[in-house]
Amino acid sequence: MLILTLAACSKPASKAVATPKEAAAQIDHAFKEAPREIKKSAETAAEALRSGDYEGAVVSIYNIQNQKDITPEQFRTAHESMVVLQAKLISGLQAGDERAKKASELLKQMRGD
Repeated sequence: MLILTLAACSKPASKAVATPKEAAAQIDHAFKEAPREIKKSAETAAEALRSGDYEGAVVSIYNIQNQKDITPEQFRTAHESMVVLQAKLISGLQAGDERAKKASELLKQMRGD
């Protein structure tokens, strides 16, 4: 009986995002109550993801991930968004997309790789 109670009380797993547009929607949701400056960065990141602005998304998401005043949920959302973006960049690199190449190089520079 205890097992059923624990299972019923556990928090459902978050829905995995698979596309930049889904990641943008998740950012919108997670940062809707964030402080003004962080919310502005999140809005910029979400719009960059929606519009395919890879470099803008790299910069915005990277900056969000390095904020000290974000919640664990917001950090997780930014991290998941970066994972989705990186998958998109890899796909773009394989297809010879110059925008993906520039964004990948920018991300490497920002991380110090």
